[in-house]
Amino acid sequence: MSLSSSTVLLLAALFITLGLQSAQTGLSTSIVATRVDPMSRVKSLSWIRTLQHVLYALTAVAASLVLASGAEIFFRIALAIGGTMLFAGALMCTRISRRSAVTSSRADRRIGGSTAVKDRAFLLMMLGSSLLMLCWPVLTVGLPLWITESTVAPPAMAGVCLAISAIIIITIQIPVGNKVVTLKHGRYVNLAGSIFLSVVCAGFVIAGETESTRVAVAIILGVTLLHALAEVLVVTSKWYFSTSMMNDDHAGGYQSIAAIGDGLAVAVGPAIMIALVGTGNTGWCVLGLTFFIVGVFQAIYSRRILVRTAERAGPSMAPKPEA
Repeated sequence: MSLSSSTVLLLAALFITLGLQSAQTGLSTSIVATRVDPMSRVKSLSWIRTLQHVLYALTAVAASLVLASGAEIFFRIALAIGGTMLFAGALMCTRISRRSAVTSSRADRRIGGSTAVKDRAFLLMMLGSSLLMLCWPVLTVGLPLWITESTVAPPAMAGVCLAISAIIIITIQIPVGNKVVTLKHGRYVNLAGSIFLSVVCAGFVIAGETESTRVAVAIILGVTLLHALAEVLVVTSKWYFSTSMMNDDHAGGYQSIAAIGDGLAVAVGPAIMIALVGTGNTGWCVLGLTFFIVGVFQAIYSRRILVRTAERAGPSMAPKPEA
């Protein structure tokens, strides 16, 4: 079946948008990593993410009004505004000095490798975090499909869950980010988030087995609350790992690798969720086990890597006691 020219253009636009989204994630983190003191990087990224979700909510309302109007002129205006904002953001980035505002000590530079692609420790940690980022399509694709196909809950619950998740993220992202300032915090926050995601998957299974609408709704709401908390935890810990394990002299390369993982989760995640829902309870059990194993692996591996780095760098890099 041949595709019309308009369909091809639409697909191309979606492809470019996805690429720009991934690039923007890596760029913003790189800017923070090179312009903000190491102890304040996660805090700054938490503020950015909170503001992003506020803007998501506002633009969602605006998009709904545009769709409701059905007038072509409003669609064109919306596209023009979006394009102008992207151009303005790119223009502001060109005004940033090329010289880093953060001066790394010689010991700090030993954390990462000479380049990101040669840093096995960083690559393994980002691979694990990318798997945990499947929590995004779990909420946006997996949950709506599961609600409509395998539970007795009303389909409208999917929209309610998305709204609740956004509100929780806006509310707790900054407080959580303010707490993650040490290796101990990053490791435990990441492990807690992965465990919560495993419980979320178990909750989906239970919701699919109950025949009571009220019970199904209650379980789904509880799972949504836990999922939002878990998402904040794993995202925050990923920021900590990606900024503390990188070589500051190659921040762009390191954060590009981290952004690629996010992009893959966004691009491939929906297909994984569709296949997972098709397998029923087995799929959720496998995904839940994957989340748990990844969290445990990262907790153990990050400790080993950073302790080894501290031993090479000297007493100044020794991790604080976790007692």
